[in-house]
Amino acid sequence: MGKNALSCHVVLNNQISFLESQVILREIESKLQHQEIEHATIQLENEEHPHDESAICSTTKREGHH
Repeated sequence: MGKNALSCHVVLNNQISFLESQVILREIESKLQHQEIEHATIQLENEEHPHDESAICSTTKREGHH
């Protein structure tokens, strides 16, 4: 559609409260807007969430996927 988009996971340590996580989320969204990212899906997770090299956690660039 001609718009820059980003989908990502953000891992926060277990000491971060829900309210603090929302502040962090807003900071990330603001910084992305300044990088001309017009749509972002940001999934907040804690350290206990499994992070491996599966497709959902892959750091490999995948063309044509959202």
